[in-house]
Amino acid sequence: IIMSSISAKIAVISKAQPAKKSELLQTICETMETSKLSRKETEQLCEAVTPLIYNESPSICQAAISTVRKIIESNEYPPNFPKTALIELKKSIGHHKKNPRNDALNMANDLMSMLTPEVFWEIMFDAINEKNHYTRESTLILFNQAVINFPNFKVKKYLKPIFAIFKDSNDILRVHALNITRALYQRNPGD
Repeated sequence: IIMSSISAKIAVISKAQPAKKSELLQTICETMETSKLSRKETEQLCEAVTPLIYNESPSICQAAISTVRKIIESNEYPPNFPKTALIELKKSIGHHKKNPRNDALNMANDLMSMLTPEVFWEIMFDAINEKNHYTRESTLILFNQAVINFPNFKVKKYLKPIFAIFKDSNDILRVHALNITRALYQRNPGD
């Protein structure tokens, strides 16, 4: 059987040199602009891209997140893929470089409405206790978005760790906790 060039490219991702990985992912994304992947190709791509969603290399990390976005936009992916991607994005939102971190934040934020905030935060919330302050900051940014964008999202069980941040020595984290408190107040001035 002659493999379509896209299948061949997907098959090579895991074996490729780091310098080639992001390039490969970019060409696959370009192909997805113009042609539809088969179900099998999409499944293979989901499998190949998942371990790269968090990568020390900013270019690999960003290329992988772009690929995730393309897969999600195609509306054809294995049913568990958004959750699987989110579990990996949980590491990427703490990336030491700003660009992959922002890409991960945007992607995670988009997955929140797909998965519902309830499912999203079941997966995501323990990131608030990570040592990495970028991870904690990103978690607070996303939580603030949840409070603003989903007025019916029940937040009570999450508030204790958020309020605990007011005692944190990191002033950036304290500001984010304050933003969340303000957003909650604006949401329910009567509470």
